[in-house]
Amino acid sequence: MTDARAGSNSYSRTTSEHTMNRNIALVAAAVLIVWLSVALVRVENQRYAMAVGMCYDKAKGLPDLVCVHRVETRTAWWWHLFYALTGD
Repeated sequence: MTDARAGSNSYSRTTSEHTMNRNIALVAAAVLIVWLSVALVRVENQRYAMAVGMCYDKAKGLPDLVCVHRVETRTAWWWHLFYALTGD
């Protein structure tokens, strides 16, 4: 009887460890996706500002980098994500 219980506890422990490891991997993947999405939105905002000439310093003949970091080129962040992912 003792061996049967030890076997079921071992299986139960292994299954719960597997579930916990899977949950940790899913949370880590979700965090990574959010982090990369935030970076993609930021870069697409800057790219679009440069593409349409919103932050061009005519006196210097160069882009104004302070403006590029602060400008909001679209009405919401999800538009940046949409255009970055679709390539439009």
